[in-house]
Order: sequence, then C-alpha cells, then structure tokens
Amino acid sequence: MTAKLVGDGMFYLNHAHDSWNGNGTLSCTEQTSDGRSLTLTRAVKITYNSSTGIGVNQSSVLRFQVDLVTSMKVSEIEILTDVFDSNGAQNPSAQWLVENGEVHMSALVTPLSDARVRASLIQGSLYIRGWPRD
Repeated sequence: MTAKLVGDGMFYLNHAHDSWNGNGTLSCTEQTSDGRSLTLTRAVKITYNSSTGIGVNQSSVLRFQVDLVTSMKVSEIEILTDVFDSNGAQNPSAQWLVENGEVHMSALVTPLSDARVRASLIQGSLYIRGWPRD
C-alpha cells in the first residue's frame, strides 16, 4: 500500500496534536482454498494522529508506504493501532512496526515537505480502513 497523507490544521487547532489524512490503494495477494493466488485491490482511507504537535497543515505532506501481512479479508480491512518509530531519531523517515494476532505491518513514512515534522512521526495512532464501507 502506498499513499500520500496531508496535514490537518483544524485537528491541531482543536486537539493540539498533529494529524494527517489520505487515500490509498491496498493491493493484496490471497491464497485460495484450492492453492491459487488471487490479487485483490481495495481503496483505503488512512489517518495518523501524532501524540505531539508542531502545528501541521495542508502544506505538510507525508509519503506513506506499508507492507502488510494479515488474515483479514480485503473487503473487511480495518486496522487501528498505536505506532512507535523503530528507525532511530536521526533518520529523516519513520519506520513503524506492528505485530499482533491478526496483523504484521511494516510502514515507512517520509515527510515530503518539512523535516521538522519528524518529531510528530515518532509516536501516535494509525487507522487504516477500507473505503467505501460496504
């Protein structure tokens, strides 16, 4: 999955935390019961809410790339998880790793606009859901 996320200035004004939203396409390879591989795609909405805030707005853009392994059906994809940077504070991008019973996810997030937003990528909550909802 690859997406472009755009900063939400109103969220910062209301909550004093940074937030980015965007749309993407999730392409999945599913193994069928008869051993064939089936490729499915799903439009997704992505929201990242930082635990901190520097005051981002629409001029702050993130490039978001995710590798995802899950037992969820593509049509039912909905992931809400806390994320922590595991890439080191000196790196210009953030790498979020998530593992739980249903999801193994590796995400790379790179600021396209301002390197100062790096501090907002260190910790927060990530919400990925299929769109439109059936």
